[in-house]
Amino acid sequence: MIQLYDNDINNEKISIKTNDNMIIFQGSKINESINTKISGNSKVLEFALNENVKFIYVKYERERYKLSMNKKYSILFIGMRNTLDVLYTNREPIYTD
Repeated sequence: MIQLYDNDINNEKISIKTNDNMIIFQGSKINESINTKISGNSKVLEFALNENVKFIYVKYERERYKLSMNKKYSILFIGMRNTLDVLYTNREPIYTD
């Protein structure tokens, strides 16, 4: 799950990719194959990854981050003026309404 807030959705300096070059979000565009849900002032991107994906790379402004898919949970919160939340878990999703 990746949550993009209103300020991030139009931020051309954000790029989110996997190590097998699947582009999740880049240049203020969301990959068309990814499900999105609106939650308040944000969009939540939900997607499953191929087994060969080992990392998610997040480029935010000038900084680069790498989330490992080998851990049970990988969480990245970038707290700046804008906020980007990235959460990965290798457990089955729990759906709630």
